[in-house]
Amino acid sequence: MVDHDDVLVGAVAIEDIIQVAEDEATEDMLKMVGTAGDERLTGPITKSIRNRFPWLLANLATVLMAGVIVSFFDGTIESLAIIAAFIPVVSGQAGIAGTQTVTLMVRSIATGDVHTNQSGSLILREGILAVAQGIALALILGGVIWMWQSSLVLGLIVSGALLANLVVAAVAGVVVPVGTRALKVDPATSSAVILTTLTDSIGILIYLSLATLFLSRLT
Repeated sequence: MVDHDDVLVGAVAIEDIIQVAEDEATEDMLKMVGTAGDERLTGPITKSIRNRFPWLLANLATVLMAGVIVSFFDGTIESLAIIAAFIPVVSGQAGIAGTQTVTLMVRSIATGDVHTNQSGSLILREGILAVAQGIALALILGGVIWMWQSSLVLGLIVSGALLANLVVAAVAGVVVPVGTRALKVDPATSSAVILTTLTDSIGILIYLSLATLFLSRLT
């Protein structure tokens, strides 16, 4: 380091720089899963409860919201119980894909690799990626359902809902971190919970709506 007159006043060891970078990365990673950046497994249990419980409570609310949506389609599920078996597939796959996107976004924002004015191009990129991966997964999933249940229509419904929800997850994975940052909220802390809410609720709504629309062909 030098002063205003370019006179050497000290030096920063490379080990210290690496340690700071590791600490920052660890903090972001812990926040992504709903814990404080300074929480440690050897720390006080009361502190862990304070850090983790609010996010577990928030996640409980998202699960209950998904349950409410499912309850609107009781008649559809009662008509053909196998429909319920594929709800976790539609929401789970999109949840994983969305988490991949949101993790990359949060880290890229933190390191300065991307900026909020790039949102449009990033949404387009992740959308194209979601469609490409979604088509591949839809073909595999549709084939499995067709062989398992001997129903081409059911395979098309589940695959179509999965593809649509993957696109939702891709868009949300970009928009949510950018939006929370614009609201002066740490994206690493809140993005995962918001993303889970969207992929669960919207995915289930799309899937059960399609199943209801084509129920006569399924039964």
